[in-house]
Amino acid sequence: MTDISSAALPPTGEKSQEETAQSEVKIDPFNIEDIDSGQAMQNMLLQYVARIRQLKSGLSSSHKENDQVINEYIMQNLELQNLNKNLENQVKKRTRELEDAKAKLESSNETLHQTNVLLEEQKRQLQEVGEMKEALMQMIVHDLKNPLTAILGTLALFNKNSYGLNADVYRLLVNSYGHSNQLLAMIEEILLLARMQTKEFRLKPESCDLVTLAGNCLALMRETPAAKNANLVFRSQEQKLCLQLDVHIIERVINNLLNNALKYAPKTSEITLGISRQTETAAVSVTNWGKPIPSKYHASIFELFTRVDKDTRQFSGTGLGLAFTKLAVMAHQGSIKVVSPVPPKNIGACFCFTLPLQSAVS
Repeated sequence: MTDISSAALPPTGEKSQEETAQSEVKIDPFNIEDIDSGQAMQNMLLQYVARIRQLKSGLSSSHKENDQVINEYIMQNLELQNLNKNLENQVKKRTRELEDAKAKLESSNETLHQTNVLLEEQKRQLQEVGEMKEALMQMIVHDLKNPLTAILGTLALFNKNSYGLNADVYRLLVNSYGHSNQLLAMIEEILLLARMQTKEFRLKPESCDLVTLAGNCLALMRETPAAKNANLVFRSQEQKLCLQLDVHIIERVINNLLNNALKYAPKTSEITLGISRQTETAAVSVTNWGKPIPSKYHASIFELFTRVDKDTRQFSGTGLGLAFTKLAVMAHQGSIKVVSPVPPKNIGACFCFTLPLQSAVS
């Protein structure tokens, strides 16, 4: 007969439900000698039956808990499998989208490459056309200069009316002489611009007092018909400011800026020519109080054939003066800019260029 009290129990650790049940049912120890009647044996058997029932109840409860844990684990595992499956589907979908995007990008790159090739070809053709245009323009302008010089020489003979011409004819000849001089100046400006854009162009620097040069330019400008009603003012912070520069080029730059100011300023307004010395540069400015220049033109205004007033017929011009001015200043290692509107009136425009005091001309 198997001893029920020696049934196998769980290993060491926390007490199991069987141990708890065993601790609750206490069986009194006995000896064979103490059994003197069937009543004692019956009591012992009842105690063992109660103990067995408690052990079975504990085992059943433990099995239920284990089954619950297992079921929870299975549910969690199923959820993880579903999440993993969904994630795989999303990854596959995103991969397909990326592959499609890559294919489209490769197609776009190919189209862009073909477009770039076409644009490069068109750029080359435009450069060739531009070079042909410049060469043709220079040839025409150069060929115009010789007969125009002859015409000017002839008109100069009648400039002082030494031949006793009537007033109307004399006035027509004087006007023709003036317009011919303007045309000659325009031709020379185009030719000079063309030379300045070549590598062979060289300045002819010499020592010059910038204050005196600017003052002479303003004095001569006062004698022109365009400055008849204008108030030309000269302001210089220095008595003398000597630089190494190409005198004829800088003189032309100052005259261009003064002519430009006279063209766009009100007839009786003030036009100021200013000279100042900065840390490493000398600054020359020409300010007028006409209409301000829109900011969108501040950079392009110095390009060839650019005119802010191109939609009107009020002012004449070719759009060459400021382009020449910028090239001339840059050839002297200087810089030029426009400020418009000009404080504190918030009207007008101020063209200012700087020249290095050391004047490392190129």
